[in-house]
Amino acid sequence: SHADLLAHPLPGVLTTELGSGRLQSSVIWYWTDGDDVLLSTMAEFVKARNLRARPRATLLVLDAEDRWVEVRADVREDPDPDPTATLDAVGVRYTGLAPYFGAVVPAHLAEVEHPVTFRLAPTSVVAGGPPTPAGPPAPAPASVPPDDGAPARPDAPPPGLPLPATHVDLVDRPILAAFATRLPDGGACCQPARCARDGDVLLVATTAEHPWARNLRADPRATLLVVDRANSGRWMEVRADAELVAGAAGAVTARLHARRIVCDAIHA
Repeated sequence: SHADLLAHPLPGVLTTELGSGRLQSSVIWYWTDGDDVLLSTMAEFVKARNLRARPRATLLVLDAEDRWVEVRADVREDPDPDPTATLDAVGVRYTGLAPYFGAVVPAHLAEVEHPVTFRLAPTSVVAGGPPTPAGPPAPAPASVPPDDGAPARPDAPPPGLPLPATHVDLVDRPILAAFATRLPDGGACCQPARCARDGDVLLVATTAEHPWARNLRADPRATLLVVDRANSGRWMEVRADAELVAGAAGAVTARLHARRIVCDAIHA
């Protein structure tokens, strides 16, 4: 029902594990080989170092109708005999241009960036449609404790970084974000979420028993990536500390206090 999402050149969101334990989410180009998903990146990029050190990742692909598929996978470096030619081919798939160095990005980058291909072998696949609730979460006071029996934290997380004025419109518009939380085994759950903001605090609505809430109670570190649908090269990644705030009838709002913000860093 969702295989077509991987067949089309849609921007993917790849979430990898940083050495600090936080999650990095970034926009990638991908293609398929049977049931495997492949991607091309640069050996010097953070995501490549993450994949080599911790060879698992989660890929989220979302289409214009808000259908989505999440692929959790084991990762290995592919023995690609010509990774530059592979990169040229995926550049044509996404942009219609070749060669990659010279037509897609400046030619001089070939002197400092070296393509490498990774193969993702799925271990879990989850698919769905537009998430609920239909609307964004409302701002909630930070002093309300969770209603799931967990003790309230004595102090709210310290204030986070300010959201950049150049990209805050991505949160204010009705764009689904890729919301990544850490699973009990340390891997990433990355699924679409509706988000809003309360000043510089990002808000994601969930419920007390949703896997997101369970993950955040165990590890409050989360990463949210929102991509401009008119230009997949324009995006904002926010690595944050989350605070769960209870609402009515089991509703919970995750308030995300930004600790690191990355924008449009295609070469990272």
